[in-house]
Amino acid sequence: MIISLNITNADHVQHMFRHYQRTVYGLALPYTRDCSYTGILSQGEDLFISGHGSPVSIGHQEGEPRFTPSQMAEWLENWVLPCNYWGNIYIAAPGARADFLDGLHRALGPAFRGRIHGQFDLAYSQLNPPQQDAWIRVA
Repeated sequence: MIISLNITNADHVQHMFRHYQRTVYGLALPYTRDCSYTGILSQGEDLFISGHGSPVSIGHQEGEPRFTPSQMAEWLENWVLPCNYWGNIYIAAPGARADFLDGLHRALGPAFRGRIHGQFDLAYSQLNPPQQDAWIRVA
């Protein structure tokens, strides 16, 4: 599944991510406040989060949503990840820093070791395939 934090219009999200194989990336959905994605994301499905980054947060370029690592962990646990989730999390956020991943890993806990990946030097709304070396992985 792809969740776009920086594009909140569903039609625009579908247009931007239409070339991404659904067998690899799953459905592309916009962020919606108080929307539960837990019934959409399967337990072993990879989660891709696309957004604008800053040195301290990831989200929409003009305001809401904006997540610090601990806020993103809380959002993921309460609204996105299904019970017993064992997939990988990929965060593509130009402008962010790799230490965001470390903070997210600390907030989510040791069960996510080796399952959180990020890429911060790409164009907005660009996602590389999971197996590419361009992804930084939290050890």
